Amino acid sequence: MSHTLTLIPAPTNLTATTISSTAIALAWFSPDSGRHISFAIERSISGRPYVQIASVGGHTYQDGNLTPNTYTYRVRERNKNRWSDYSNTATAVIEGGISPVVDAGPDLIITLPSPVQLNGSAINAAF
Repeated sequence: MSHTLTLIPAPTNLTATTISSTAIALAWFSPDSGRHISFAIERSISGRPYVQIASVGGHTYQDGNLTPNTYTYRVRERNKNRWSDYSNTATAVIEGGISPVVDAGPDLIITLPSPVQLNGSAINAAF
């Protein structure tokens, strides 16, 4: 008696779009639509190893509370006790501002992005 292993097709067309200064929206297509149980979303930050950040039932996800960095994502589908291969990867960037510095000492050098935009009613600096 032989058994046929049915492979689950990997999700395709994964996109990652920066939608705010702290959020990235993901969307993908599932060739196995309607038969999946969930999708595992994994994220890599600036080339570090991937870590699963969510499991969802739909074809979209919004990753929020992000800080300035480069984020790369991949998705795979679960159907019963089987997993698909990973989708394509998609990358989005959260642009950075000025990070606060505490106790920097008298030799502090600050490199500012161009253009610089300052918000507030008063800015005090001593040189």
